[in-house]
Amino acid sequence: MLLVMEQQLEVGGYQFPAVMEVILDSSRNTPTDTLTVKLPRYRNLKKDQIKPGQPVRWSAGYKQTGLFPEFQGKVFKVQPREPIEFECRDDMSGLAATRLQSNFYLAPLADVIGRCAAGIPSEIRVASPLPISIRCQGKSARFALWELRRVYGYDCYFQSGRLIVEDGAQPTEQSMRFVIPARDPALRSNNYSGVSFIIEDQLELAGSTRSVRITVESEDRKTGVVQRASAGAGTEEIKIVADGLTGAALQKRAQAALAATQGSFSGSFKTFGSPPLAHSMQIQITDENEPARSGLARVDRVVKTFSGEQGSYRQEVHVSRAVA
Repeated sequence: MLLVMEQQLEVGGYQFPAVMEVILDSSRNTPTDTLTVKLPRYRNLKKDQIKPGQPVRWSAGYKQTGLFPEFQGKVFKVQPREPIEFECRDDMSGLAATRLQSNFYLAPLADVIGRCAAGIPSEIRVASPLPISIRCQGKSARFALWELRRVYGYDCYFQSGRLIVEDGAQPTEQSMRFVIPARDPALRSNNYSGVSFIIEDQLELAGSTRSVRITVESEDRKTGVVQRASAGAGTEEIKIVADGLTGAALQKRAQAALAATQGSFSGSFKTFGSPPLAHSMQIQITDENEPARSGLARVDRVVKTFSGEQGSYRQEVHVSRAVA
């Protein structure tokens, strides 16, 4: 079946039905998503019609599947050349201007999100959130959200205008399956219903080669008492400081950090533009040629390229560790 590409780009109230190229780069390891747009020559489009700070929305897909909202943010900078090219940052970049007036100490996660993203719709996907302690007085709300990722392992990102918070050690379960079909037709599955195909891959699945011991230290700032919890019995020691944790919460943090060092998917694969993938999702990968490379993986980064010139829409998906 021939897939017919579709996209919808809106910048500052202007609609652009055609684009030369749109690249969306989204990663767990960077706080802000970036959208780069190259426009064809529009007869009545002037250089100054696109300016930094203008709101941007971009949706893409195929005629057969419909459009999916992919990006919401603002123009960051416009290149001084023609055809017009500009870079956009998602809504997370706007939180860099919000300054926090005090630190967080043993605060409920919902309170932290409420103060960092006041008035912004949010969704917390953490089953048993830990009390949060972050030194962030005078720093930006984006800094505090990034500390949630660094210290507690909670991913914070925007999706369709909503701030999503979820446990990076226990990503949201997804039903998406991606298959590398067997080279021998006789070995291929008889049922590919609901399956997406991997066009090209550079994937590896290997067990852990690290002998690790994780130690988490947490200080009670009121009493000065330092508590420790450990996980693993390896020779390589990794120390993590996370103030405000006690008892079971401290042990849970150590176990989650240990799990992140174990058996891992690494590399990337390319697939079509639909279904749309986003970082922090959990997906099933099946390799019919090498079953050992099959398993659950977490998406760490997605680079989406919509090319009007080449007539292609692809997702380059980077994955990390096997989740289970």
